[in-house]
Amino acid sequence: MTESPALMSDRLPVLDGLRGLAILFVLFHHFGVHLPGWLDLGPVAPNIFFLISGYLITLSLLKMRQNRVPGQLFTYHAKRLTRLLPALYAMLAVGCLAGLPEYREGLLWHAAFASNFQMVVNNEWSGYASHLWSLSNQEQFYLLWPLLLLLPARWLLPALLGVLAVSVIFRLWCLHAGTSELFRWLMLPSSLDTFAAGGLIAWVSTAKKGAPVIPPSWRWAAAAMALGCWFIAREMRWGYGTNNPTLALVDTFETIFFAWLLLELLQYGRSGLARIFAFPPLCLVGRISYGLYLWHMLVFLAMAPSLDAVGWTSADHPYFRCSVLVAGSIAAASLSWIVLEKPSIAWGRRLTAPEGLLTNWHSRIARLLGRLENA
Repeated sequence: MTESPALMSDRLPVLDGLRGLAILFVLFHHFGVHLPGWLDLGPVAPNIFFLISGYLITLSLLKMRQNRVPGQLFTYHAKRLTRLLPALYAMLAVGCLAGLPEYREGLLWHAAFASNFQMVVNNEWSGYASHLWSLSNQEQFYLLWPLLLLLPARWLLPALLGVLAVSVIFRLWCLHAGTSELFRWLMLPSSLDTFAAGGLIAWVSTAKKGAPVIPPSWRWAAAAMALGCWFIAREMRWGYGTNNPTLALVDTFETIFFAWLLLELLQYGRSGLARIFAFPPLCLVGRISYGLYLWHMLVFLAMAPSLDAVGWTSADHPYFRCSVLVAGSIAAASLSWIVLEKPSIAWGRRLTAPEGLLTNWHSRIARLLGRLENA
């Protein structure tokens, strides 16, 4: 039985479960537990967050297009910033107080969501602040994606498909031009196909008004195609040289698999797979995934020396050591959620656009949209 109306919701247990799985793979990878190549999602797990963001943000923007309430872009950005900034700035402050050079020297970059630019400029990872590259990509996406509001409805699908193509072309150009791997993988254009895939799911689900995006008769064929794309991507990522031109398609193949997984969870909410992702402990991990991503490297720095001192090293006891570090990270993220994130989210929801300039600009944009729609 399909549950396609779920496609129109932004608060679903399966989405938290998907976030939870993604962040756990990131933690396992950073804490020294490396699964077999085709299961090691740690390096690519941020793409799951990008896909979910593309879906939810596009869904929100499509609703904004329909409602055209004055000041809604202001509230959109205000909610994003109140969600992200308090915990991020607290984490940066702790890193600076701890005397970590990557936090002190890169403070302005990290605070401005430009960590990926800093790493590309320096042509090196920023140590224990390296994970902030994906948060920078997310905020840059949040800033630019509302430009979709300026497009006529009939241009949205070609625009989303164009973004997918541009992302692949960007990676192909990087490989041809011999740019650094950091430039090729960390800059926003490289991730736009994943964001756009989430946007496509939102657009199609809105256009179909609750009808299944993947019809039941195609369900298993779609699953087979997605799994095939996943295994092709795994082979390409681990089996090809670093400058092979086909590497430009690796992220795209992985995105096809993740997009299928997202659609499967949204459409078939009573399936066995969906029940796994709706498992309450996994959903709780997903609910605090932002804090886990922020704080886990500082938790590692604080706890790893003590674990090594008692013999719980990554070489001798990798799984037990990883479990302790994950537990410490969950404790830190839970505190961050209770003290910083939950109150700031509640405050952000109460923000409204000021009268005057912003409302006038919204009226101008609304008139422009009307002209474009009628052109």
